[in-house]
Amino acid sequence: MKFFVILLSFFLLVGCAPALQSGEMMPKSKIYDQLGSSKFDHSIIANKIEAKAGAGGIAPITSEGYKEALIASLRQAGLYSKQGKEKYALDAYLKEVDQPIIGFNFTVKTTADYTITNLKSGKVAYKETLTLPCTVLFAEEFLGEVRLRRATACSVAENITHFLKTITN
Repeated sequence: MKFFVILLSFFLLVGCAPALQSGEMMPKSKIYDQLGSSKFDHSIIANKIEAKAGAGGIAPITSEGYKEALIASLRQAGLYSKQGKEKYALDAYLKEVDQPIIGFNFTVKTTADYTITNLKSGKVAYKETLTLPCTVLFAEEFLGEVRLRRATACSVAENITHFLKTITN
Protein backbone atom coordinates (compact mmCIF):
# COMPACT_ATOMS: atom_id res chain seq x y z
CA MET A 1 0.00 0.00 0.00
CA LYS A 2 2.82 2.37 0.91
CA PHE A 3 4.41 1.77 -2.51
CA PHE A 4 1.22 2.78 -4.33
CA VAL A 5 0.91 5.98 -2.29
CA ILE A 6 4.50 6.89 -3.17
CA LEU A 7 3.94 6.03 -6.83
CA LEU A 8 0.71 8.06 -6.96
CA SER A 9 2.46 11.00 -5.30
CA PHE A 10 5.23 10.80 -7.87
CA PHE A 11 2.80 10.93 -10.80
CA LEU A 12 0.89 13.83 -9.27
CA LEU A 13 4.10 15.80 -8.81
CA VAL A 14 5.31 14.96 -12.30
CA GLY A 15 2.14 16.43 -13.79
CA CYS A 16 3.13 19.78 -12.31
CA ALA A 17 6.55 19.93 -13.94
CA PRO A 18 7.24 23.30 -15.58
CA ALA A 19 7.98 23.42 -19.30
CA LEU A 20 11.59 23.58 -20.44
CA GLN A 21 12.81 27.14 -20.93
CA SER A 22 14.40 28.13 -24.24
CA GLY A 23 17.77 28.73 -22.57
CA GLU A 24 17.85 25.12 -21.37
CA MET A 25 17.49 23.88 -24.96
CA MET A 26 20.13 26.06 -26.59
CA PRO A 27 23.46 24.67 -27.80
CA LYS A 28 26.60 25.23 -25.74
CA SER A 29 28.21 28.58 -26.59
CA LYS A 30 31.47 26.98 -27.78
CA ILE A 31 29.67 25.54 -30.82
CA TYR A 32 29.34 28.95 -32.45
CA ASP A 33 33.12 29.29 -32.73
CA GLN A 34 33.22 26.02 -34.67
CA LEU A 35 30.72 27.05 -37.35
CA GLY A 36 31.91 28.24 -40.73
CA SER A 37 30.30 30.55 -43.23
CA SER A 38 27.25 29.48 -45.14
CA LYS A 39 25.01 30.53 -48.00
CA PHE A 40 22.43 30.99 -45.24
CA ASP A 41 24.43 33.68 -43.38
CA HIS A 42 22.11 36.49 -42.20
CA SER A 43 19.31 35.28 -44.49
CA ILE A 44 16.99 32.89 -42.61
CA ILE A 45 13.67 33.85 -41.06
CA ALA A 46 11.50 31.61 -38.92
CA ASN A 47 8.32 30.50 -40.59
CA LYS A 48 6.57 27.63 -38.83
CA ILE A 49 8.40 26.25 -35.81
CA GLU A 50 6.52 23.85 -33.56
CA ALA A 51 6.93 21.08 -31.04
CA LYS A 52 4.45 18.21 -31.04
CA ALA A 53 1.78 18.72 -28.39
CA GLY A 54 2.76 16.89 -25.24
CA ALA A 55 6.37 16.48 -26.37
CA GLY A 56 8.74 15.88 -23.51
CA GLY A 57 6.18 14.34 -21.15
CA ILE A 58 7.66 14.82 -17.69
CA ALA A 59 9.95 17.55 -19.08
CA PRO A 60 7.44 19.37 -21.32
CA ILE A 61 8.62 21.15 -24.45
CA THR A 62 6.38 23.92 -25.75
CA SER A 63 6.35 25.24 -29.30
CA GLU A 64 7.14 28.70 -27.92
CA GLY A 65 10.19 27.49 -25.98
CA TYR A 66 11.49 25.44 -28.91
CA LYS A 67 10.97 28.35 -31.31
CA GLU A 68 12.77 30.78 -29.00
CA ALA A 69 15.71 28.38 -28.60
CA LEU A 70 15.99 27.82 -32.34
CA ILE A 71 15.75 31.52 -33.28
CA ALA A 72 18.26 32.53 -30.58
CA SER A 73 20.62 29.82 -31.85
CA LEU A 74 20.29 31.04 -35.44
CA ARG A 75 21.00 34.59 -34.29
CA GLN A 76 24.11 33.55 -32.36
CA ALA A 77 25.32 31.59 -35.37
CA GLY A 78 24.88 34.63 -37.64
CA LEU A 79 22.25 32.89 -39.74
CA TYR A 80 19.13 34.81 -38.77
CA SER A 81 18.10 37.53 -41.20
CA LYS A 82 18.26 41.21 -40.56
CA GLN A 83 14.92 42.79 -41.41
CA GLY A 84 14.47 43.17 -45.15
CA LYS A 85 17.37 40.83 -46.01
CA GLU A 86 15.56 37.50 -45.68
CA LYS A 87 16.15 34.98 -48.47
CA TYR A 88 15.14 31.73 -46.78
CA ALA A 89 12.33 30.56 -44.49
CA LEU A 90 12.85 27.87 -41.86
CA ASP A 91 10.17 25.37 -40.90
CA ALA A 92 11.01 23.09 -37.98
CA TYR A 93 8.90 20.48 -36.26
CA LEU A 94 10.06 18.70 -33.10
CA LYS A 95 8.05 15.55 -33.66
CA GLU A 96 9.34 12.98 -31.21
CA VAL A 97 10.94 12.83 -27.78
CA ASP A 98 11.98 9.32 -26.80
CA GLN A 99 12.49 9.20 -23.02
CA PRO A 100 13.20 6.30 -20.69
CA ILE A 101 10.63 5.47 -18.03
CA ILE A 102 13.12 4.29 -15.44
CA GLY A 103 16.85 3.82 -15.09
CA PHE A 104 20.08 5.10 -13.65
CA ASN A 105 21.48 6.83 -16.71
CA PHE A 106 18.86 8.61 -18.82
CA THR A 107 19.33 8.80 -22.57
CA VAL A 108 16.75 10.92 -24.38
CA LYS A 109 16.48 11.11 -28.18
CA THR A 110 14.71 13.94 -29.98
CA THR A 111 13.66 13.87 -33.61
CA ALA A 112 13.00 17.05 -35.56
CA ASP A 113 12.26 17.87 -39.19
CA TYR A 114 14.02 20.92 -40.64
CA THR A 115 13.17 22.51 -43.98
CA ILE A 116 14.70 25.68 -45.41
CA THR A 117 12.90 27.12 -48.42
CA ASN A 118 14.15 29.78 -50.82
CA LEU A 119 11.62 32.62 -50.53
CA LYS A 120 12.15 33.84 -54.10
CA SER A 121 11.96 30.53 -55.98
CA GLY A 122 9.94 28.49 -53.50
CA LYS A 123 12.46 25.65 -53.86
CA VAL A 124 13.62 23.62 -50.88
CA ALA A 125 17.26 24.46 -50.16
CA TYR A 126 17.65 22.06 -47.20
CA LYS A 127 15.52 19.26 -45.79
CA GLU A 128 16.55 16.82 -43.06
CA THR A 129 15.12 14.80 -40.24
CA LEU A 130 17.58 14.66 -37.36
CA THR A 131 17.51 12.33 -34.36
CA LEU A 132 20.05 13.10 -31.65
CA PRO A 133 20.55 11.59 -28.20
CA CYS A 134 21.89 12.97 -24.96
CA THR A 135 22.68 11.03 -21.79
CA VAL A 136 22.76 12.35 -18.24
CA LEU A 137 24.40 9.96 -15.82
CA PHE A 138 23.12 9.05 -12.36
CA ALA A 139 26.47 10.30 -11.02
CA GLU A 140 25.77 13.73 -12.53
CA GLU A 141 22.28 14.09 -11.06
CA PHE A 142 20.76 12.01 -8.30
CA LEU A 143 17.10 13.07 -8.72
CA GLY A 144 15.43 11.19 -11.56
CA GLU A 145 13.07 14.00 -12.54
CA VAL A 146 15.93 16.50 -12.78
CA ARG A 147 18.11 13.97 -14.63
CA LEU A 148 15.33 13.40 -17.18
CA ARG A 149 14.74 17.14 -17.58
CA ARG A 150 18.44 17.76 -18.18
CA ALA A 151 18.69 14.88 -20.66
CA THR A 152 15.64 16.14 -22.57
CA ALA A 153 16.93 19.71 -22.75
CA CYS A 154 20.38 18.46 -23.75
CA SER A 155 18.92 16.29 -26.51
CA VAL A 156 17.04 19.25 -28.01
CA ALA A 157 20.25 21.32 -27.80
CA GLU A 158 22.19 18.53 -29.54
CA ASN A 159 19.52 18.40 -32.26
CA ILE A 160 19.78 22.16 -32.86
CA THR A 161 23.60 21.94 -32.74
CA HIS A 162 23.68 19.25 -35.41
CA PHE A 163 21.25 21.25 -37.55
CA LEU A 164 23.51 24.33 -37.33
CA LYS A 165 26.56 22.24 -38.21
CA THR A 166 24.88 20.72 -41.28
CA ILE A 167 23.91 24.11 -42.75
CA THR A 168 27.32 25.71 -42.24
CA ASN A 169 30.69 24.70 -43.65
